[in-house]
Amino acid sequence: MEQNLGLNLCWREQESSKNLIDSQGNQRIMTIKTLNYINICCFSITLILYTIGAAWGLIAQFFLGSIQIVFSIILSIRYKRLNRKSKTRLIIYLISTTIYLLVLGILIGLWDYLENLVKIIDKMKWVSIAIIPMILSSYFVFTTYKIYQEN
Repeated sequence: MEQNLGLNLCWREQESSKNLIDSQGNQRIMTIKTLNYINICCFSITLILYTIGAAWGLIAQFFLGSIQIVFSIILSIRYKRLNRKSKTRLIIYLISTTIYLLVLGILIGLWDYLENLVKIIDKMKWVSIAIIPMILSSYFVFTTYKIYQEN
């Protein structure tokens, strides 16, 4: 009877470790699902606020961009098992966002010194502060959706 109990305990430990592995896998998928859901909701709220008023959309876009940058860092650090396409999409997003922020930061820093540039940027203000970031945001929504689908 004691031997039976020992085998039974070993079997239960094996079963619980299998369940633990399954729950970790499901938790990983749930995390990607949650990130994708939050991302789509924030993107949709930003679009809705843009239809209400440009100022509201810009405020929401700031938060959307912050959330997406955090999510992209989480995805790039935490999920090492992404396939090649997903990793490439994530790298493209991170590089594009970094270049955009650097160029925007440089232009804002040079704002007072370059009068002609100010006139050009003033004409392209909506392109530089609204349209380009929303294109980057929609690309990240697409990327997280594809990662969710593949996992």
